[in-house]
Amino acid sequence: MPGLWPHPQPGSTDRRGPSGSPAAAIERATGLVRDAGLLLVIGSSLQAWPVAELPALAQGNGATVAIVNAGPTTFDGECDLRIEADAAATLEALAIALLGPAAPSA
Repeated sequence: MPGLWPHPQPGSTDRRGPSGSPAAAIERATGLVRDAGLLLVIGSSLQAWPVAELPALAQGNGATVAIVNAGPTTFDGECDLRIEADAAATLEALAIALLGPAAPSA
């Protein structure tokens, strides 16, 4: 969707974290996952590290892990829920189920 994630402006905080570094983003994600009750993995094969270790960290701290992906992931045998489907179509159907037919679509 054009404009959904605009290019960061100088001095702004982008999706990599406040310091602008990938390490800061991973550190923040790790902290959030430790406290999560549910981790949704959407559209990832979980092959890239260190993100690939987040589902095990979440589950080790008592969280439920649900995966939505078209294709296998490295955590398929351990997750609590696995939906083999296109991520965008699944999220759109979920939005319609939760919000009704007036839910925004892709």
